[in-house]
Amino acid sequence: MSQTIIVIWQVLIIEMFRQCNQIVSKLNSYVAAWKQAHRSLEIELLLRIGIFVLFIITDNLNGHKQIIQPEEVWLYKYPNSPSIIDFHTLQVLSAMSTFCVIWAIYLYNRNLYSSINAVLGVSLSMYLSLVITNLIKLVVGRPRPDFFDRCYKELPEDPKVLSQANCDRSGDLVSQGYKSFPSGHSTLAFGGMAYLSFYIALNLKVFSQINSQHSSLRLIAFLVPLVVATLVAASRTSDYHHHWQDVLAGSFIGLMVAYMCFRQNFPPLTTKRMDLSHPLSPLPEQQGSQLSVIESHSSI
Repeated sequence: MSQTIIVIWQVLIIEMFRQCNQIVSKLNSYVAAWKQAHRSLEIELLLRIGIFVLFIITDNLNGHKQIIQPEEVWLYKYPNSPSIIDFHTLQVLSAMSTFCVIWAIYLYNRNLYSSINAVLGVSLSMYLSLVITNLIKLVVGRPRPDFFDRCYKELPEDPKVLSQANCDRSGDLVSQGYKSFPSGHSTLAFGGMAYLSFYIALNLKVFSQINSQHSSLRLIAFLVPLVVATLVAASRTSDYHHHWQDVLAGSFIGLMVAYMCFRQNFPPLTTKRMDLSHPLSPLPEQQGSQLSVIESHSSI
C-alpha cells in the first residue's frame, strides 16, 4: 500500500514538473513575443517620427521657380482666395476620422493586432505620400492659378512684364505660389481616406462575399471615404489654389501609397480568410501571444 502511494506521489510530482515546464516555456515565448512586438513597434514609431520631421522640412523649403511664358499668363491670373478647407484642419480631421473608424472596427472584431497595424499603416501612408509630393513640388516649381494675385499688389497690363514675375510682394504667400504641382491636399486626402476604404472593405468583406447580407450598405461604407477624398481634392480647383493636373497627380500619389502601405500588413481585398494579418506578419499563434501580453500589460 505504501509503495503504491509512493508511486502515485512520484507520478504526481513528475506531472507537476512537466506542467511547470510547459508554463515556463509558454511564459518565455510570451515574453519573447512581447519584446519582439515592442522592439518592432519602437522602430516603426521612430520611422514615422522621422518621416513627419522630413515632411515639415520639405514643406518649408523653397525650390525651383518655373518660367512663365507670355502666352500662358492667363493660367495664373485667378484671384487669391482662402482655402475651402485649411491644410492643418484637414490633417486633424483625417487623423480623427481614420482613428475613430479603426476603433469602431476594433470594437466589432476585437482584433487588437489588426488595429495596431491599421494605425501604423495609415500614419505611414499619409505622411510618406506628403513627403513624396513635397519633393516633387520643389523640383517642378509650377505656379498656382492665383500666382499673379499673390505676386503683385496691382497687376501689370503688359503680358510680357507680367510673365517676368518681378513680384512687389514677398514672404510665404509668394514662395507657396510656386508649389502647385502636385496638390498636397489631394495627396493627404487620398493617403488617409483611401487606406481607410481598403480597411473597411477588408473587414466588411465588401469584395469577398458575393450576394451577402447588406452588400449594398457595405459597398456604400467602402465608398464614403473615397467620395470625401474626391470632394476635398476637387475643392482645390474651386478655390483656385491648384490646376486640375495638380489635383489628379496628388490624388494618384495618395492612392498608390495608401494601397502599398495597406498591402504591407493585410491580404488582398478579395480574401475570404478570417485571419486579417498579412502572410509575412507573425503567425496567428504569435499574434495571439502578442495580443495577450499587450492586453495584460496595458491592464496592469
